[in-house]
Amino acid sequence: MKKQLTLIRHAKSSWDNTSLSDHARDLNKRGRRDAARMGEALRKREISFDLILCSSAKRARETLALLRERLEIEDDAVTFLDDLYCAPAPTLVELIRQVDNSKNSIAIIAHNPGLEDLATMLSDEREPFSTCTVMQIEFEMDSWKQVDKVIGKRTLFLSPKTV
Repeated sequence: MKKQLTLIRHAKSSWDNTSLSDHARDLNKRGRRDAARMGEALRKREISFDLILCSSAKRARETLALLRERLEIEDDAVTFLDDLYCAPAPTLVELIRQVDNSKNSIAIIAHNPGLEDLATMLSDEREPFSTCTVMQIEFEMDSWKQVDKVIGKRTLFLSPKTV
């Protein structure tokens, strides 16, 4: 059976308001534009998700909101997790391993360096994850519990500069 994992780094955030915590920073103008463009690029490729795990950070939630304007994503397909905020790759693996096996296509919207490290670990390909980068990895496995035991194949890599 095939499982697809899509890793999405949040779009470019604003540093204008220095009184905000890192968790509360929102997207800047470029980030909003890039997230909308990436949503359109995913729509054109007819990519859909059974489940989206999204960091609770404001910039990640805003990235998801802009993607949702272009993609058909049901409310019950989205889960916001504090544990995704700046999570390292091993934490991301543990969260993926907990996903219900009926979900064959999942996405994670989170942060670097965890996403980039996870992509390298699961695909054996090192690519820089600039803001709003999207990487899809396909696995031949029956269960998400196997995710760290199987090397996947990168099937998509997009960045705002390439779309």
